[in-house]
Amino acid sequence: MDSNYEVDSEKGLELEASEDETKIILSTSKSVFNFTKKQKILLVVTFFVCLAIYLYVAVKFLVRVDEEKEARLKESIIEQAEEIEAKYGINIMWAGRCNTQHVSRLIQKPRMTNKEEIKNALDEIEKVLDRYPDVFFDEIKEDNTSNNLNIGYIDVYLCDSIVSSNNIVDAVTGGATNYYYRDDGAYVLLDINIKKDYAHSFSHEIFHIMDSKIGMMSFENAGIQSDLSDSYDFRWIKFNPDGYEYLKYTGNQNKVHVFDVDLPYDIDTEDIDNVYFVNKYAQFSDQEDRAETFTYLIACDDADDLPESYNSPHVKEKAKLLVEMIDDTFDCVDDDAYWARMYREKYGD
Repeated sequence: MDSNYEVDSEKGLELEASEDETKIILSTSKSVFNFTKKQKILLVVTFFVCLAIYLYVAVKFLVRVDEEKEARLKESIIEQAEEIEAKYGINIMWAGRCNTQHVSRLIQKPRMTNKEEIKNALDEIEKVLDRYPDVFFDEIKEDNTSNNLNIGYIDVYLCDSIVSSNNIVDAVTGGATNYYYRDDGAYVLLDINIKKDYAHSFSHEIFHIMDSKIGMMSFENAGIQSDLSDSYDFRWIKFNPDGYEYLKYTGNQNKVHVFDVDLPYDIDTEDIDNVYFVNKYAQFSDQEDRAETFTYLIACDDADDLPESYNSPHVKEKAKLLVEMIDDTFDCVDDDAYWARMYREKYGD
């Protein structure tokens, strides 16, 4: 009995000691956090000063990271452009590299500075360029016609926007092609804001240069034979409906209107045998018709990617003529050319 009492007494003493310690701790805690008003203000100010310093350092770090990223991207663009220029003999122009004297009469804002879009455009352009035969562009620039169609250089301008001198925006292909006769050069303008399909736009504009060469050579050969009906242009028109006139030759010079009028003979018709053009834009002129017909043959990655209009027997005939005329005009082109293989993959002949 006495021993039990002693044990209980000890436990009681232990509990009392524990309660006293708790009181001391709570009392100490109150004294620690019992700041004066002045101390509280100083504490708040210190917190916000530390936060401001942290944010400043974080922002400076992020800015530095962005600047380094921007510098690497710029270096990558320059390196890629120089590789394209060295391999294909095509000059890539953007921002400060642009010679606006050549293009000022055509566009108002030729200088593109968005590096990410420039990089995207270069990737697409390079992908398409790899599909042309070796030395193809060297051959384009050869003066092998008696009428002196000499293309001494090809400049590709990556533009912020293409606005013509009469304020008509060419919003159809997102590009334009022209020749600068003073020093016998050709330049391609690509609006990389209007249309993001750079492979299509670039291929379309490059074909306009090819088309001029093909046409001139064809007329020379036809002239020698005294039979212009066998020339490039005359053979092409034969694949159109009887009496058909392109929109350009009906007095309408605005390409944008090609989408505003009801034009027959494209894929919107229910009968594939009545389709003569790959799309509406091809109905603006024979030059645009040929450019659009060719462009899909080189810009598409696979024959299955070709538009449904290529199932038309009339479009097939046009594509076949293009393949033949390109092969006849350029010595470096053979049956293994990308567009020729695309044609065979689609039609099997």
